[in-house]
Amino acid sequence: MPIGGHKVPPQAVEKETVTVASTISGREVELPAMWNRMFEPRVLTSIGPDAFEPISALPGAESLEWCYGCGKCVPVCPVDVVGEYAPRKLHRKVQTGTDLMADPDLWLCTTCGNCLRVCPKEVDMIQIMPAVREKALTDGGSVPGDLQDWAILGHEEKTVGDSQRLAGEKGLFDSLVEDVTATLAKYEFARIATPDPHAFNALVKEYPKRGHEFDALHYTQLLSPLIGEMRWAKELDLTVTFHDPCYLGRHNGEYDAPRKLINAIPGVRLTEMGRCKQNAYCCGGGGGGMWLDGFSRDLTSERLSERRVREAAQTGADMLVVCCPYEVSRFEDAAKSTGNDHLRVRDIIELIDEAMGLTPADA
Repeated sequence: MPIGGHKVPPQAVEKETVTVASTISGREVELPAMWNRMFEPRVLTSIGPDAFEPISALPGAESLEWCYGCGKCVPVCPVDVVGEYAPRKLHRKVQTGTDLMADPDLWLCTTCGNCLRVCPKEVDMIQIMPAVREKALTDGGSVPGDLQDWAILGHEEKTVGDSQRLAGEKGLFDSLVEDVTATLAKYEFARIATPDPHAFNALVKEYPKRGHEFDALHYTQLLSPLIGEMRWAKELDLTVTFHDPCYLGRHNGEYDAPRKLINAIPGVRLTEMGRCKQNAYCCGGGGGGMWLDGFSRDLTSERLSERRVREAAQTGADMLVVCCPYEVSRFEDAAKSTGNDHLRVRDIIELIDEAMGLTPADA
């Protein structure tokens, strides 16, 4: 306060304890001096911004440093639901000196994209994580053993490679792009239809960056305009709930085609889970997560697929319906491990086959 025309800083008089009476209830509460010291400014003096420098130097990873700690990403992060995660928490760990390239947290992100949907600063984990993972791989860093055994099956058709790219294996992805496009160049075709949202994402977003343009569709996009031509043989009498694949929905904006097909099947009633469409929970298979359940087991309270199965069971549905090849096996295993064996798991195309009389119900 001003004294003699000059400001004099206040002097704190700290008592060991003080009794404070509530103006509402009149109840008295005794507070120790430690309570007041909790509100003193706490400044990080021993840690600088150095840990961000190697990350920000990576093309695509610059945005991690943009985080200003609002926390909007935390409640929508599927990994945080079963552990301690989210971009804000990763940012804080790096801010306080953690080397992300050597930390297990590097491998927990599934690149589901839900954090980017709500982030006001556009911190983009879909770009950050593959870039940092690639650097960790090329530098010989600590990599989960589950990822060190990539295998490719089949005579001529190889994987499109999107999971390898998101796990940081950019070189392997580039090699697969060359092999896949060389195979496709042998044939004449108008467009590509795939049952895999991850392959769809790669074909429409990543292959064009490397000079390969295709008219690609997810199979639900191919079939939904043809509903009027489908000839149904029977009603199925099922109540189902549907899981939106992250790479078909959030990443590519397709929510309608699967639901149109489900609603067209005679006797099928669709009930939505609380987290659906833009805010759908992740199955845990993206970003290389399909091969990392063993690695993440000790870092989370349960698998993301188990959490999602619990949400599906809460709807009272007979069946959890999917349209991604990762999800049938993930959710069938999760239904068993969570005690929800009664919840059957089927792909939409299986229900269409059955309702058209092409496949028996127990096939």
